[in-house]
Amino acid sequence: MAPIVEEYLLFKMTVDNSDKDVIVYKDKGGFSTLKITVAQKTELRGTDLVTVQGNTISIYIEGPADRIDKLVKEYFVPLIQPCKPLISATSYIWDTYRLSYLDKGMYNGIPMKYIVIEKP
Repeated sequence: MAPIVEEYLLFKMTVDNSDKDVIVYKDKGGFSTLKITVAQKTELRGTDLVTVQGNTISIYIEGPADRIDKLVKEYFVPLIQPCKPLISATSYIWDTYRLSYLDKGMYNGIPMKYIVIEKP
């Protein structure tokens, strides 16, 4: 997912894995963010207690508004269109998923938006 977000938002991001529940990618200027929240579970492997990552719970993408709009229209809509989603001005709902994209406000004079993909 990170290479796709970098391609559309045009910022090189680095990963911060300090939180095991959330994988975070950010650019150094604060103009783009990708957060992937994953479920974790603990298992016994032999006699060792091991924490493993499970399914993705949600995906959060933040960036300049025009680039978020382009990401939604050129990448996400073609992927979900075959699923016949319910469409509103700021969201797409299909199967058990929802993609919402909303205004975030201004950052250093640049209009920002964000996307959240999750199971409602």
